[in-house]
Amino acid sequence: MHALLEDHTGVRMARLRRERHLTQRAAAELAGIPYSTYTKTEQGVIAATPHVIVAFPAACGSRSPRLSASPTRMSCGLTNSTS
Repeated sequence: MHALLEDHTGVRMARLRRERHLTQRAAAELAGIPYSTYTKTEQGVIAATPHVIVAFPAACGSRSPRLSASPTRMSCGLTNSTS
């Protein structure tokens, strides 16, 4: 496993998934992401792709998934709060 930041995209994905009471498999299916890709992204083994960054927030019920300044961060409650 790669040594990524403590709050990498996958950690935020897991947090949001749990808040929505979804399993990893259900989240992957809703987002149209292969299960293995989803789990590896959530665990920080691979970086989130643009497709995951857009599809995952939409699957979690965000009405307007947007990319933040960083290509591996997303809004819908998944970016670090800096304000």
